Amino acid sequence: MKFGEILRMLMEEHSITPKQLAKVLRVSIVMLTNYTHCIIEPDFDTLKRIAAFFEVRTDDLLDYHGPSSL
Repeated sequence: MKFGEILRMLMEEHSITPKQLAKVLRVSIVMLTNYTHCIIEPDFDTLKRIAAFFEVRTDDLLDYHGPSSL
């Protein structure tokens, strides 16, 4: 799953609007829209703020499950 898809899902689960989340994260609504439409991904500081707000791990936001065994 892409970051933007995960972010949209979390926003829906928490009933938060893009405008509200943009304000909390201190980013523009345009920037947040770019995240949710998978155009760009946030910088690390913003990623940490998103994880803290939704109380998830950054790995969960990035859909990272660790190195695969070979």
